[in-house]
Amino acid sequence: MRGRVLVVVALALLAAAPALAQKPPTPQQKKAAKAHFQQGKAFYEAGAWDDAIREYQKAHDLVPLPDLMFNIGQAWRMKGDKAKALEAYQKYLDRLPDGPLADEARNHVASLKLKMQVEEAEAARKKALEEAAAARRRADEEAAARRRAEEEAAARAKTQTLDEERFRRLSAEEAERQRRQRIADEAALQRRVDGARTRGGWSLRLAGNLTIAAGCVVIASMMAPLVLGSRAGDKLKQFDGESPDSYTPWTTSLDDAIKTRDAAKVQLIALAATGATLLIAGGVIYAIGSAKRGRAVEAAKAHVSVAPLVGPSTAALGVGGRF
Repeated sequence: MRGRVLVVVALALLAAAPALAQKPPTPQQKKAAKAHFQQGKAFYEAGAWDDAIREYQKAHDLVPLPDLMFNIGQAWRMKGDKAKALEAYQKYLDRLPDGPLADEARNHVASLKLKMQVEEAEAARKKALEEAAAARRRADEEAAARRRAEEEAAARAKTQTLDEERFRRLSAEEAERQRRQRIADEAALQRRVDGARTRGGWSLRLAGNLTIAAGCVVIASMMAPLVLGSRAGDKLKQFDGESPDSYTPWTTSLDDAIKTRDAAKVQLIALAATGATLLIAGGVIYAIGSAKRGRAVEAAKAHVSVAPLVGPSTAALGVGGRF
């Protein structure tokens, strides 16, 4: 069929002058058109479709025969460009609807349209499949993103829970440590206070107690001169006639009794003054020692303690004590 068409075109070129209306081609144009046609035929038979189309088109430009459009359609169809082949076949049919190649051209047009419809349907199907696949990919990506977000949220929640548990554990440990530290501090404070009460102003309180004891001893020693003075007074009462039934004449022993009584009075005064002085001095010394002990106790109570304070995101030192 392809060779027959080309022969028809060659014969048509020879008779192109009377067939063309208006301005017929010149002999030179017909000769050149025939040469282009022969060259296009050679390219067509060699399968060089682009070259064949180019030569056929040049021949058609010189001598616009409808058969050349058929050959151009054949070349486009063999190349695989259905749209341009359909266009060329349609131009042939528009100009020669009853031409010798019209039936074949119509068959090609119908076949090309069907193939194009099939290709369009296949392309639409492929496009729909690609869009469905793209939609599935997007859905999978969105699902994966949601899973990642959920996993990240779960990880953050787990981390937060662990942090809260760790903080509660640390808080409980810190509370227990502070409780033990408080007990230890209170025990240490009590020991310091007891030590201050025992040792504070100890020497002064001891000296005061010893002084008071000495004063008591001195006052107790007043009994001896008191007894001696009492006996001497009894003797003098007998001489003064205070006891007529037991009158005693004057003797040297009465002089000794007077001396003893006077000496006893002096001793009593001296011992009383000394004892009172020692008691007062001892009380003052003991009071000074007690005041010193009180200051030592207060100083022992004025203890400063430092403890760490731990929070979820902070850490600090707490200072406590009595000032």
